[in-house]
Amino acid sequence: MREHYALDIDSFEAPAQRVLVFKEKLYADVDRLMQFFFWGYALLGVVLSAFYNTWSKLILGGAVMVAYYISILLIKHLSTRRHLHALLLFVFVLQFIMQMKGAFYMHFMIFITMMVLVFYQNWRLVSTYTIAVAVYSLSFYTIINSGNPGLKELFLDVPNTDWQTMFFGLLMGGIQYVLASFFCVYLDKQTEKDAGHRIFLEEQVNLEENTAFARHIAEGQLDTEFYPSKHNVMGKALLEMRDNIREASQKEQALTWKTQGIAQAGQLMMDAETLEQLTSNVLIFCVKYMRGHQGVLFLVEKNNQNRSVLRIAASHALSDKSRNKLEFEVGEGLVGQVANSRKPLFLNSTPSHYFDIKSALGQAKPSSLIIVPLLLHDDLAGVLEISSFVAFDDTQQQFVLELSERLAASILAQRAAEENMQLLHNTQAYTEQLRSQEEEMRQNMEELQATQEELTKQMMQNELTRNELLARVEALNESALVSEFLLDGKMIYANKKFANTYKQRNADLRNTSIFRYLSIEDSPAEIANIRERLLQKQIFQAVFKCQLANQEDIWLETTLAPVLDENSEVSKCINISFDITKQVAQGMRLSKLLKEADQASRAMKEAHQLVDEKLEAIDNSIGMMEIKNDGTILSVNSRFLSILRYEEVDLVGQSHKILIPTDELLFSNYKNFLRKLLLEGSLEGEFKRLTKDGTFVWIRGCYTATLDLDNKISKIILLCYDITAEQLQRKALHENLAQIQQHEEEMRQNMEELQATQEELNRASMELNNFITALDNATIILELDKYGRVHRVNQNFSRVTGYSKSEAEGQPHSFYVPKEQNAAEDFAILWERINKGEYFESEVKRLKKNGNIIWFRVYYIPVKNEQGELQRIICISSDITSSKENTQKIPA
Repeated sequence: MREHYALDIDSFEAPAQRVLVFKEKLYADVDRLMQFFFWGYALLGVVLSAFYNTWSKLILGGAVMVAYYISILLIKHLSTRRHLHALLLFVFVLQFIMQMKGAFYMHFMIFITMMVLVFYQNWRLVSTYTIAVAVYSLSFYTIINSGNPGLKELFLDVPNTDWQTMFFGLLMGGIQYVLASFFCVYLDKQTEKDAGHRIFLEEQVNLEENTAFARHIAEGQLDTEFYPSKHNVMGKALLEMRDNIREASQKEQALTWKTQGIAQAGQLMMDAETLEQLTSNVLIFCVKYMRGHQGVLFLVEKNNQNRSVLRIAASHALSDKSRNKLEFEVGEGLVGQVANSRKPLFLNSTPSHYFDIKSALGQAKPSSLIIVPLLLHDDLAGVLEISSFVAFDDTQQQFVLELSERLAASILAQRAAEENMQLLHNTQAYTEQLRSQEEEMRQNMEELQATQEELTKQMMQNELTRNELLARVEALNESALVSEFLLDGKMIYANKKFANTYKQRNADLRNTSIFRYLSIEDSPAEIANIRERLLQKQIFQAVFKCQLANQEDIWLETTLAPVLDENSEVSKCINISFDITKQVAQGMRLSKLLKEADQASRAMKEAHQLVDEKLEAIDNSIGMMEIKNDGTILSVNSRFLSILRYEEVDLVGQSHKILIPTDELLFSNYKNFLRKLLLEGSLEGEFKRLTKDGTFVWIRGCYTATLDLDNKISKIILLCYDITAEQLQRKALHENLAQIQQHEEEMRQNMEELQATQEELNRASMELNNFITALDNATIILELDKYGRVHRVNQNFSRVTGYSKSEAEGQPHSFYVPKEQNAAEDFAILWERINKGEYFESEVKRLKKNGNIIWFRVYYIPVKNEQGELQRIICISSDITSSKENTQKIPA
């Protein structure tokens, strides 16, 4: 579960030193502003002197300016310097009063200067200034009331005032001081609060370090050291993302190592011509590839008492003394115990009696041991044992386990080849016996021959169609949740994947409602809509959020299709659902992460000009587009341009409608889309969009409305990625389903026509059918890409040819074609027709793994995409080797 990194801003305590630094920056700005006030006061003194001819008073202002600059140079203590500047400003006020010859209204400069000092947000500074004003007021009130006319004219040109007037004057001055001090304290607290918020945002975003770390991640430098601060939420999220990417990279490296090893071992198995060569080459490869030091391969054989024993078939770096024990009973020793239990054994410490590993300098016991049974289904072919001085990790253990099944298949196939040769000899003898009975059956066969040939052809065609249907249904059952239900929703069938997903038994699923498992049982309107679509013989597709029995949510991409009966009425329905929970969870997580980043971006908008760099780390993998409220495109990233195949100048400033297909614009789908987006704030799903060259692409993404500081929608952001290939695969699946239904109907009709004839022929052709069935092998399915490489094979392919899936998949199609045929001109023409996408059938000769020739009747089925381009080729084959051999043996 992802750690929650968010910190409440109200509970955040900013370091006192950083707050002090913030305030000093503010005070420094006020100091620079105060310099303008000093020059403004000096200029005001010059103006007053020009009007009232009091130039001598400018000496006092000049002295103040000199004292101001001397204090800046000599007084380093900022608080002392600012108190001195407050007194110097008061001296300027005295100058103005004297220049105006005691005009009472000039005393308002005392109030103006006090308001200027409030900028410092320091009540002590205001107090210093107020004390100077109070001393001036008391002194000059006393002097003026003493009757000195000179002083009266100089400082206060008003009639004599009594002490009551003086008291109220001082009271008003006190109120002025209290208000100024209150505002200083209030503004100081607000400044500290703003400093805390600023420091909090810097701690959380830390844009410079986080951006640098994100660049390292984007460049693949996953080992870069990064230590985010305690409150750096984005940094911790990036660190977690880096760790997840590094873990995925390590897993990918381990998987690549394992896959390459299995492929190389498979090539050795395919190249081996004898069982001895097979076991020796594979054992030596496994020991070296796993960096082991010794290895032994035992094979299961029958002894003189017809009991199963384990005999050494190959060894690597094993001493002669250790080879004295060539045979083990099942259950004897570690090897025998593994063979008996048929379970692998992994030891990090070997038994005391275990043999030593020798070298030129000495010998020692291994520290790690792997013993695995070579099993193919329930058939035990042997036991593989590898030892090493270094402990085997989980990847190496998984490599041996996966390789063991393929090695077992190769060993059993090699042995099966010998048994097949014996079976061939027995078949030939049986054929001779049948020939002796041929004269007796000839008369009956002449009458049945015409019918039998037609019947055989139809049966082979039906068998091919049936095998094709079975293969496709099997592939569908392995990858999707499949169920059948009636129109009222009652399920009549569910496959294994459906039952496993919902942790139910197949029997418990029957007669329950399909709408319950789609989590829409409480939505009558939606259920009615689905039934109406199905009754109209339409396919219904949607994505459902479903809930399992353990309250876990899963997302299903569901297709509901009607099945018609012989009267073209809906008899039942098929549900095919694909689990897309991981894709949805990934999208939601990404959306949440981007939303958090966007919130942090708005908070730092005034302080940082480079906030857009926060998306650079994900620009290379996710398409992004910003849209105004009116649909005008503001910006797009490079990934979005590559998906839609546009240039940036083609989109920026244009309407978002140029990306919308015409059919959506005509039927008001686009207006509904915008209305729903503005109402809900976000809209995610799969969207069809128009590229610059006129083609269509499908994207899966999320439109998210971004709010401004007034909680109004400022713009809309689209985050998306390309799912066109996934849509094409889905379309091909629907086409295959339609073909399956058509073939099923044709097969049913053919079977009804053949049933009457079959009943008459069963008795007469029973021996012949048994003989054909004994020689016939199961149909195989082989998928090729458009370059002729093997993409997928089924189990029948491995059983008939001896090649395992890992040995065949990824190989060129010619890997099991005889060399003389691969070079022949007719094979080149054949492959040219396949690449052109033509559908045809042919009889071909192929090589089994053991080198024997096998004949196939192959149906080549090309699969194209929406543009008519060849995507892959499905080869549906049946083994006709027996028929070929019998044809060659029977004289003309």
